[in-house]
Amino acid sequence: MFFSAFGALNSYANQSRDLLIQKQLNCVEQHQDNGLSWQDVCSMPDPIDQRIQAIDQQLDELENKPQRSSSSTFNNRIHTFSINFQSFDSYFYRPLNQQEVPDDSFNNSRKLNGVWYGGGAKYTFRPAEDSIFNNPIFNYFAIDGLYAKGSNDVSQKVQSFVPGPDYFEKLNIKKIPGYMFESRILVGRDFTPLPYILQVTPYTGFGVRYKSDQAAGHQDALSDALSDPTIVLGYDTTDTYYYIPVGLTFDFAATQDYQISWNLEYDYLVKGYERDDYSNFDWNSNSPNFLLNYGFNFTNQNLEYTLTHGWGARTSLKFLRHVSLVDFYLEPYLRYWYIGTSRISSGNVGYNFNTNTQNFSTAVNKNFTLEAGASLGVEF
Repeated sequence: MFFSAFGALNSYANQSRDLLIQKQLNCVEQHQDNGLSWQDVCSMPDPIDQRIQAIDQQLDELENKPQRSSSSTFNNRIHTFSINFQSFDSYFYRPLNQQEVPDDSFNNSRKLNGVWYGGGAKYTFRPAEDSIFNNPIFNYFAIDGLYAKGSNDVSQKVQSFVPGPDYFEKLNIKKIPGYMFESRILVGRDFTPLPYILQVTPYTGFGVRYKSDQAAGHQDALSDALSDPTIVLGYDTTDTYYYIPVGLTFDFAATQDYQISWNLEYDYLVKGYERDDYSNFDWNSNSPNFLLNYGFNFTNQNLEYTLTHGWGARTSLKFLRHVSLVDFYLEPYLRYWYIGTSRISSGNVGYNFNTNTQNFSTAVNKNFTLEAGASLGVEF
């Protein structure tokens, strides 16, 4: 039985070999009709082997190619962290109320300007293509924040309590300290109209901006040439904005190692608040009874204004250098805020009981803030 089985296998192998030889001979005869010799036919590569080699090469390329996060064209990071140092010049302008300052005096305005320094941080999440967070609506998520400190010089016209030739005086207060912080949550989607060259990311989200000018304790005496000069004391002012950013970022791959990003953003003010804190006033330490002499009763409270009309805008141009582990960048920018006229929502400070009028205005006029600076940072 064993020998019969072995004979059957041997017969099958001989038959297969004969079929293969006959197939090869048929191929030779076919190519000879085309003018090819036996040597030419034998040296020709096997088409099947060529296809297998091509498939193996493509698989090797896919295995060695890093998985791209989202549709990011310029780096393969799913998680990106950024920290930076910032310096900017802050300029604030507000027209004063018509009843307080004549139109032809000092441009009818209050101006603050100074240099600020701070730092920022940002975390960006671009999910992998097979992630549930990568969908047709969003594949870009970010959180960023900023903290800065600085000082402002204040210039404005101030009304003297005693009418005279110098009824309105120019007031200058130097080096008013302040600080600010800002925090934002952003969502958007990456688009690559020109893969590996251009990436466009529209986004929106929610932001909070807080700024404080701490002028309490700063004072100046107007040169009234009167027995009781008008003492002007500073007070703390805080501004809080809640807003919705709507922006667009263009990322250009200038070369393999350099990237340029241009950002444009509009900020819609949902609601804001301005608070003027007069609790640190100490009139008696400067001029004992000059307020009471002119009929003023200081109630030592605060004023708060609700800001319902306003908007902001910002733009920046980022120059980034790719390195193996971290990227370095320089980013000049402009930030602008416009706030419309707002009514007082709470508080009352100062009342003239001789004329039955409130000493402080019930409205805050329109104003704008412009910040121009640059940030220097790293990404990893």
